[in-house]
Amino acid sequence: MNFYVFYGSKKMSEITSYAHIKHNQVSVNGEIVFQSDASLPLTEFLSEVYKALGISYPKFHKMDAQCKLGFLCAEFAIKESDFLAENDLSKTAIVLSNAASSLETDRAYQNSIADKSISVSFCNNLRAFGPCTASSEMSSD
Repeated sequence: MNFYVFYGSKKMSEITSYAHIKHNQVSVNGEIVFQSDASLPLTEFLSEVYKALGISYPKFHKMDAQCKLGFLCAEFAIKESDFLAENDLSKTAIVLSNAASSLETDRAYQNSIADKSISVSFCNNLRAFGPCTASSEMSSD
Protein backbone atom coordinates (compact mmCIF):
# COMPACT_ATOMS: atom_id res chain seq x y z
CA MET A 1 0.00 0.00 0.00
CA ASN A 2 1.40 3.39 -1.00
CA PHE A 3 0.65 6.41 1.11
CA TYR A 4 1.95 9.96 0.84
CA VAL A 5 1.52 13.05 3.00
CA PHE A 6 2.69 16.43 1.71
CA TYR A 7 2.93 19.62 3.73
CA GLY A 8 2.90 22.95 1.91
CA SER A 9 4.63 26.16 2.89
CA LYS A 10 3.49 29.76 3.23
CA LYS A 11 3.71 30.10 -0.53
CA MET A 12 1.40 27.08 -0.92
CA SER A 13 3.15 26.29 -4.18
CA GLU A 14 6.08 24.66 -2.44
CA ILE A 15 6.16 21.27 -0.74
CA THR A 16 8.22 21.68 2.41
CA SER A 17 8.12 18.08 3.58
CA TYR A 18 6.69 14.76 2.51
CA ALA A 19 6.58 11.21 3.81
CA HIS A 20 5.99 7.98 1.91
CA ILE A 21 5.26 4.48 3.21
CA LYS A 22 5.70 1.62 0.77
CA HIS A 23 7.05 -1.96 0.91
CA ASN A 24 7.66 -1.79 4.66
CA GLN A 25 9.79 1.34 4.33
CA VAL A 26 9.20 4.88 5.49
CA SER A 27 10.82 7.65 3.46
CA VAL A 28 10.89 11.31 4.40
CA ASN A 29 11.82 13.79 1.69
CA GLY A 30 13.15 10.91 -0.41
CA GLU A 31 15.39 9.35 2.26
CA ILE A 32 14.59 6.02 3.93
CA VAL A 33 14.23 6.67 7.67
CA PHE A 34 12.70 3.36 8.75
CA GLN A 35 12.80 -0.08 7.23
CA SER A 36 11.52 -3.47 8.33
CA ASP A 37 11.44 -7.05 7.08
CA ALA A 38 9.53 -7.08 3.79
CA SER A 39 7.63 -10.23 4.80
CA LEU A 40 6.14 -8.57 7.89
CA PRO A 41 2.33 -8.15 7.61
CA LEU A 42 1.13 -4.56 7.26
CA THR A 43 -0.47 -4.36 10.71
CA GLU A 44 2.72 -5.54 12.44
CA PHE A 45 4.85 -3.19 10.34
CA LEU A 46 2.66 -0.21 11.27
CA SER A 47 2.94 -1.11 14.96
CA GLU A 48 6.74 -1.23 14.63
CA VAL A 49 6.78 2.18 12.94
CA TYR A 50 4.55 3.64 15.67
CA LYS A 51 6.87 2.30 18.39
CA ALA A 52 9.92 3.65 16.55
CA LEU A 53 8.42 7.15 16.55
CA GLY A 54 8.31 7.06 20.34
CA ILE A 55 5.00 8.89 20.58
CA SER A 56 2.03 8.13 22.75
CA TYR A 57 -1.38 8.24 21.12
CA PRO A 58 -3.55 5.41 22.59
CA LYS A 59 -6.23 5.72 19.89
CA PHE A 60 -3.67 4.68 17.26
CA HIS A 61 -4.32 1.01 18.02
CA LYS A 62 -8.05 1.40 17.30
CA MET A 63 -7.52 2.88 13.82
CA ASP A 64 -7.82 0.91 10.60
CA ALA A 65 -4.71 0.48 8.43
CA GLN A 66 -5.49 3.45 6.20
CA CYS A 67 -5.85 5.81 9.15
CA LYS A 68 -2.63 4.49 10.66
CA LEU A 69 -0.79 5.13 7.40
CA GLY A 70 -2.01 8.72 7.27
CA PHE A 71 -1.22 9.31 10.92
CA LEU A 72 2.31 7.89 10.63
CA CYS A 73 3.08 9.74 7.40
CA ALA A 74 1.95 13.02 8.94
CA GLU A 75 4.06 12.42 12.04
CA PHE A 76 7.15 11.63 9.98
CA ALA A 77 6.62 14.58 7.63
CA ILE A 78 6.57 17.12 10.49
CA LYS A 79 8.98 15.32 12.82
CA GLU A 80 12.05 17.37 13.72
CA SER A 81 10.66 20.54 12.16
CA ASP A 82 9.09 23.72 13.43
CA PHE A 83 6.51 23.63 10.67
CA LEU A 84 3.48 23.71 12.97
CA ALA A 85 4.84 26.63 15.00
CA GLU A 86 6.14 28.67 12.06
CA ASN A 87 3.17 28.47 9.70
CA ASP A 88 -0.41 29.68 9.70
CA LEU A 89 -2.24 26.36 9.88
CA SER A 90 -5.40 27.87 8.40
CA LYS A 91 -3.39 28.39 5.20
CA THR A 92 -1.69 25.01 5.24
CA ALA A 93 -2.59 22.15 2.96
CA ILE A 94 -2.13 18.47 3.58
CA VAL A 95 -2.38 16.21 0.56
CA LEU A 96 -3.04 12.52 1.16
CA SER A 97 -2.62 10.03 -1.63
CA ASN A 98 -2.76 6.29 -1.91
CA ALA A 99 -3.09 3.90 -4.79
CA ALA A 100 -5.77 1.59 -3.42
CA SER A 101 -8.33 4.05 -2.05
CA SER A 102 -10.21 2.25 0.72
CA LEU A 103 -9.49 -1.26 -0.56
CA GLU A 104 -8.13 -2.46 2.79
CA THR A 105 -11.25 -1.24 4.61
CA ASP A 106 -13.50 -2.70 1.92
CA ARG A 107 -11.82 -6.10 2.27
CA ALA A 108 -12.21 -6.04 6.04
CA TYR A 109 -15.91 -5.22 5.65
CA GLN A 110 -16.36 -7.97 3.05
CA ASN A 111 -14.76 -10.49 5.41
CA SER A 112 -17.07 -9.37 8.22
CA ILE A 113 -20.18 -10.10 6.16
CA ALA A 114 -18.84 -13.19 4.38
CA ASP A 115 -20.42 -15.62 6.86
CA LYS A 116 -24.03 -15.45 5.65
CA SER A 117 -25.18 -18.10 8.12
CA ILE A 118 -24.94 -15.59 10.94
CA SER A 119 -27.05 -13.05 9.02
CA VAL A 120 -29.61 -15.68 7.98
CA SER A 121 -29.89 -16.99 11.52
CA PHE A 122 -30.39 -13.46 12.83
CA CYS A 123 -32.97 -12.78 10.12
CA ASN A 124 -34.83 -16.03 10.87
CA ASN A 125 -35.06 -14.99 14.53
CA LEU A 126 -36.48 -11.61 13.49
CA ARG A 127 -39.30 -13.28 11.54
CA ALA A 128 -41.06 -13.90 14.81
CA PHE A 129 -41.62 -10.10 14.90
CA GLY A 130 -42.70 -9.72 11.28
CA PRO A 131 -41.38 -10.13 7.74
CA CYS A 132 -37.63 -9.96 7.24
CA THR A 133 -36.83 -8.04 4.06
CA ALA A 134 -33.17 -9.11 4.10
CA SER A 135 -34.18 -12.76 3.53
CA SER A 136 -34.71 -12.13 -0.18
CA GLU A 137 -31.04 -11.15 -0.50
CA MET A 138 -29.64 -14.15 1.39
CA SER A 139 -29.91 -17.85 0.92
CA SER A 140 -30.73 -20.08 3.83
CA ASP A 141 -28.20 -22.78 2.80
